[in-house]
Amino acid sequence: MLIFIKFFLCGIFTSFLFPPFFLTPVGFIIFPYIIHLLNIKKDSLNYKGHFIAGILYGIGFFGVYLFWLREPFFLNVNTKDYASFSFLLIIYCAIYFGFIFLIIKFFKNNILKLLMLPSLIVLSEFICGNLLYGFPWFTFALINSNNIVGTTIVFYIGTLGLSYLTILIFLFPYIFLFKKKTNFQIFFLI
Repeated sequence: MLIFIKFFLCGIFTSFLFPPFFLTPVGFIIFPYIIHLLNIKKDSLNYKGHFIAGILYGIGFFGVYLFWLREPFFLNVNTKDYASFSFLLIIYCAIYFGFIFLIIKFFKNNILKLLMLPSLIVLSEFICGNLLYGFPWFTFALINSNNIVGTTIVFYIGTLGLSYLTILIFLFPYIFLFKKKTNFQIFFLI
């Protein structure tokens, strides 16, 4: 039960990476910690546990990130009663993270998990933004929208490429914090 609370809190802290907060250093703590939680053998989650952990992470993340969605319903007296429907979008987007964490469970190698997490997040951004809904509600490229380097790189690699690169850079401290193999660290440093 405690591990589910940790995933929920990680989701809340992840939302602080995005506008209007732009607390970018938090990403260097949150993403390595998420990979660490997904790799813990002692409290090993089964497949259902990984899915629930992903949904709770997504609810924490989108609960803060998309909380503003209920405000437009309050502009008109006739739509005030429908403000609770905005939470359906939060749950819908959280299901993506449930599937991401479920797929991560299938990978036994920690290096593959490290490389697949950003890939799966970018894949879910693409599916949500282009195929199923048609509007990109979440893209980790937004984290870089407050700096000139991020807005320059997006010109060359696109928003999905910048999302992948951003998450991969956030995962970089995991190599040095939780891995003890020196050769592994030197390889990724190069």
